[in-house]
Amino acid sequence: MFNNIVVFINFLSFVFILVGVDIKYNDNRIKIVHVTFFISFILVMLTSLISHNSIAYSLSQILEILCIICILLLFYILKKTNSLSNRANVVFIIFIVTQVIIIINQLFIR
Repeated sequence: MFNNIVVFINFLSFVFILVGVDIKYNDNRIKIVHVTFFISFILVMLTSLISHNSIAYSLSQILEILCIICILLLFYILKKTNSLSNRANVVFIIFIVTQVIIIINQLFIR
């Protein structure tokens, strides 16, 4: 039950970040990191749907870590350039925390 709530909150914050609400994309670095995040997240979804063998699982975990790195980098760049509103700041933190919880949960299930 807790896992479903975390995944739902993660999904809502992901959509918020993906749409880019309250984020000013005035720097090329921000655009590059945002596109990298989007592509890696789509690849995570595709690898998790393909099969449940160990190669796909390992690839999925690597891409999940890449997603977290992209979000942390995006958060750092946006914070440094003062491009985040308070609401976007909270959403980034919620997404990072829920994503880490999901990955830790997946590692212990396997």
